[in-house]
Amino acid sequence: MLDILFRSKDVEKAGTGFQRVNELCNQYGVSWTFRKEAYGFFFEFIRPNVQINVQLKVELSAQEQLIYNLIDNNLGISKAELAIRIGKSEKTVQRIVNSLIEKKVVIRIGSNKTGHWEVIK
Repeated sequence: MLDILFRSKDVEKAGTGFQRVNELCNQYGVSWTFRKEAYGFFFEFIRPNVQINVQLKVELSAQEQLIYNLIDNNLGISKAELAIRIGKSEKTVQRIVNSLIEKKVVIRIGSNKTGHWEVIK
């Protein structure tokens, strides 16, 4: 893969950044992909899905459960990151998050920029 990137002039000559990423990912068992976009590269680190079996007192839809699990795994996750992770728009994520807040299973502490989530179990 590095050879392809080097030949397409999309990576510096030494390619050490890509090599370090690849070595660390291999060391920790994290697979990754990339895609070239108009303004540069996008790296995606693929981690296995983490299943959490938590009994909540309220019923959650499949999308609500997915967002709940993502927030529970990363209390600092942003709505933009959530949208990318589930492949939906930020507006859709906002509606789902609002529903989770109404059901009192998540709370936002602080601002959207510097705050974090709290999960109510």
